Amino acid sequence: MEACRRPSHPGCFRRAVLLAGLVAGSLVPHGYAGEPTEQVRSTIDKLRVVLEEPGYDNLDRIDLKRARLGEISDERIDFYTLCRRCLGRHWRDRSDGEREAFVELMTEFLKVNYANSIMQNFSDLKKVEYTHERIDRGYSVVRVVATTRRNTQHPVDYRLRKSEDSTQWEVIDITIEGASLVKNYRTQFDGIIRRSSFADLMESIRQRVEKTRPTTRKSEE
Repeated sequence: MEACRRPSHPGCFRRAVLLAGLVAGSLVPHGYAGEPTEQVRSTIDKLRVVLEEPGYDNLDRIDLKRARLGEISDERIDFYTLCRRCLGRHWRDRSDGEREAFVELMTEFLKVNYANSIMQNFSDLKKVEYTHERIDRGYSVVRVVATTRRNTQHPVDYRLRKSEDSTQWEVIDITIEGASLVKNYRTQFDGIIRRSSFADLMESIRQRVEKTRPTTRKSEE
């Protein structure tokens, strides 16, 4: 099985940090600084504050840092929609209880790995540039180009949807170099359910969540 076709593979989430473009100084060309871009940049600025704050050598403090990163990402990412889209056509076959359980588990999985990846890989980024914005009937795409210290460039597209009851733009997918996070997981999950069952998919995600939970929570359990 290919590396990034498994939700457990750490390389997938190391790449996810680049697609998030969350951890370096940012340059925003004035021509592309529309509402979606400004809101994405606002989230990135908040994450930078946490990432650059000193005094996180202690394990307990690292867990606090991870939790804060998760809180900030929750402000911009629509995890419910992202999880639903990851399940694809199998969403309609699930009961309300199964949907709720899946969203809760998958959201925890995404948040923990997302925060871990940001902390592990931020030092590799040199700069982040916002190069394009497109808005079409309540949806938008904000393109970010993340440049590493080795001068390798990673184009990233955030797909956002405008919230119906506010002016907020919420991330519903992230694409790096043509690879969509949603499509990647949708393909994985479809394969697991077709070969086995939805219950086995849930167990697979649950096992990964247990391994990636913060240290303090593991010790309490």
